[in-house]
Amino acid sequence: MGGLQHALADYLDGLVGIHGPVVAHGPFRGMRYPAEVLDGANDAAAKLLGTYECELADLIEHEISLRPPAVVNVGAGEGYYAVGFAMRLPGVPVYAYDINPDLRALCRALAAENSVADGVFLDSEAHPLTLNHLAHLSGPGMLIVCDIEGAERDLLDPGPAPLLAGARLIVEVHDFVDPTISATLTARFASTHRASWIDARPRYRLDHPQVTDVPGSDYID
Repeated sequence: MGGLQHALADYLDGLVGIHGPVVAHGPFRGMRYPAEVLDGANDAAAKLLGTYECELADLIEHEISLRPPAVVNVGAGEGYYAVGFAMRLPGVPVYAYDINPDLRALCRALAAENSVADGVFLDSEAHPLTLNHLAHLSGPGMLIVCDIEGAERDLLDPGPAPLLAGARLIVEVHDFVDPTISATLTARFASTHRASWIDARPRYRLDHPQVTDVPGSDYID
């Protein structure tokens, strides 16, 4: 484990010791992380702070305000987004996909911990026809949140999935995997969607109220 990883691990321990295993800020404030899920979560300290992908916070609040008929989270990991949306949108089904069975198990545990297990439907892999079927079930306005490390180009294709024309999309693009991904997706959805680009922001901002009151925060940037 490198120096930064050691610093983040120590910081996480301090954060949990002071504030508990609970998301402190952001759209999913109040989400509780059981110990086994916290151990398996990517960037766990930022998630507890509520600064994980903080550049999306306003957009997520906007999407929640629209109350989509369904949420589809592809690349759900341990469930930060899937469970968060289920908490914020009672009665709205959340379909969560991840090819890693260990992460699906963590997502199931996180959903149970936060009393939304009945609203989060887990499966392994989504395909264009999967999304088209869910869009058919839910109707226009279904929200898709996608982070699948470059496979978004194959998944988000309105050719085999024409009902994607009526879906709302939040997609992390991975042009470092394939430099044509952004251009391809933009062209595919040009007639039905308006693209907005959001750059990443630091997750450990030293002006964040929950950062500097934890021992070891001087090692985090």
